Amino acid sequence: MTPPNPPGVFVTEKPSGVRTITGASTSIPAFLGYTRVSTKDDPNATPKPFTNEERRVPQLLRGWREFAVRYSMEGLAKELTDAKTPQERNALERCFTLAEAVYGFFANGGQSCYVVGFTDPTKRVAATALAGSEEDRTGLGGLVTEPKVTMVAVPSLWEMTRDVPTVEPIPAVTEQDGKPLIEAVLKHCTGMRNRLAIVDPPSGLLPDAVKAFANSQLASPNSDDAAFTALYYPWLTVPGVEARKRTVPPCGHMAGIWARTDTERGVFKAPANEVPRGVLEIPVLLTDEEQGDLNAAGVNCMRTFPDRGLLVWGARTRSSTRDWQYVNVRRLV
Repeated sequence: MTPPNPPGVFVTEKPSGVRTITGASTSIPAFLGYTRVSTKDDPNATPKPFTNEERRVPQLLRGWREFAVRYSMEGLAKELTDAKTPQERNALERCFTLAEAVYGFFANGGQSCYVVGFTDPTKRVAATALAGSEEDRTGLGGLVTEPKVTMVAVPSLWEMTRDVPTVEPIPAVTEQDGKPLIEAVLKHCTGMRNRLAIVDPPSGLLPDAVKAFANSQLASPNSDDAAFTALYYPWLTVPGVEARKRTVPPCGHMAGIWARTDTERGVFKAPANEVPRGVLEIPVLLTDEEQGDLNAAGVNCMRTFPDRGLLVWGARTRSSTRDWQYVNVRRLV
């Protein structure tokens, strides 16, 4: 460029070479659950759906639309409508459990998450399979090399305890069925020490049963594992990603609320007194006395108040150690 000829002072800016400092996200969860390629996928979809092999390893997603296309949600919804046997319907419903968690995460303020798939929804998942392999990047082992992960949730955990039921209605699971899977998740989080497990109780439990579940099936409150565990109750009734109302585990919505709180206030702020978005109702209405008992057991409750609606009313870990009793303190450190 020809320099200016008129007299005067002219300023030419040069690159300083200083790189912009960007903050690292503190709220990227990993969701593990059932998924599979649909027989009714659109071959011209953009981006293309993942193959089963790609679904078995951690995939970073930055929005609901990306998940819906990559994980065949439109095709699976068509298959669910056409399903003719209870076994087929139940297997497809298992794929929607993971989808509802991911949708709840993004709807509540989440920006990005990892997904690890288990591609045969007709089969149970053993604890060793959930633990996976770091070398093959499967299961929880695949998350070892993903340092950005700060939360781990398995929305499909209670479905993973057995093969797909062949009858309807689906028989209830027992609390003991999920203990080996929960232990695998807690072992991973405690070993990594940079992420917390968001645990869901079995569906349909009353308050006394949830307290008993927490005390008998989860790590002891004075253990190291307890400081990396957050338990939420009850399950949530949502409109459904394909407009079919269903009751889902709260882990996805809570991961989104953790992310929203981090963005709006900071990781130091307890993710409590917050409104879960995209929830129609909760199936259990708690009294103050019931919540008091659950709170002492390290169970974080969702409650409905006449003047304020539905709120998250707790932010505890399962730990009885005062230093690690609260989610925000454990995450900040």
